[in-house]
Amino acid sequence: MSVTENSGQKLRIVVFAGDNLAVSTIQYLHHTGQLCGVVVPAQQEPYFQQLVQWLGQMNIAFTFFDDKQWQSDIEGWQPNYGLNFSFDVHVLSQSIKGLEIHSFFTTPNAQYINSHSLFCLIRDGSNTTELVIERLDVKNGMHDKICGLNIELHVLETLQSLENKLAQAIPQLVDSWSRKISGVNRPSTEPSHPVQDLKVLSEGDFVVDWKTMSAQQISQLARASNAQFGGCRVSLANTELGLFQATPVSHSTFGVPAGTVCHVGEPEGVIVATHDGAIRIDILSNADGIFSGINFFDRFGIDAGMAFDLSIKREQ
Repeated sequence: MSVTENSGQKLRIVVFAGDNLAVSTIQYLHHTGQLCGVVVPAQQEPYFQQLVQWLGQMNIAFTFFDDKQWQSDIEGWQPNYGLNFSFDVHVLSQSIKGLEIHSFFTTPNAQYINSHSLFCLIRDGSNTTELVIERLDVKNGMHDKICGLNIELHVLETLQSLENKLAQAIPQLVDSWSRKISGVNRPSTEPSHPVQDLKVLSEGDFVVDWKTMSAQQISQLARASNAQFGGCRVSLANTELGLFQATPVSHSTFGVPAGTVCHVGEPEGVIVATHDGAIRIDILSNADGIFSGINFFDRFGIDAGMAFDLSIKREQ
């Protein structure tokens, strides 16, 4: 495949839109006249269906990744760079010879190599991250950092609020990146780090372990799972529930085991013991809907003394 060499001319960028953070980049590059096309995953998920519809309305050229035409479509667009969001960069590099592809990451130095790094940032209580754009050096299997942008995380960040924050910040990073690569000289890079295999979250990553998790860890897991994943998973009377929000509190637990409901009532709400203290159950969901903690317990007649199940049993 032949692509135009970068010699200070106007950039022509193809975006590999493997996740929803690519949208703000597509908008920015389209507005600045640097976008030549978009590659969309073949999955028929609602998000990608909406993306394809929007691309059509904006008259932006696009192609599907599993379509036999995608490589020839890209060649027809004549890009001089590719900007990758969540596609396997090794596959892209092998499939599109001669096109330099730079990849977008939401954490520095591949801190989290999985498809939900933002979930991990909130779950682990991170207070900052760095958006980075990196180039894969195929010869030595290392990622070279091209540019980055520091982002602060609010102490009460949810997954959705963090995605919205990053969507607003991404154009600034892409502008810095496009200015850097549009010069005559090849952009300088920062120290490399090894390429790691992609890890996929499992169902167990969303389950509250009352035996080992602190009140703060449960709170962080709930926010990380809010709202795309339907909350983190807890179980009461063998019924799985979604926990969307919980808050560590100072409250007597009367020496009961972790996972035991210590108090139900106003003004404290629903208080549950953890191994290091107590947590207030703020928002829960089940098949009947989404409830405040106190309303859920009142609705289903649950009293203090009942304990959350220590293992999740799936409803049939």
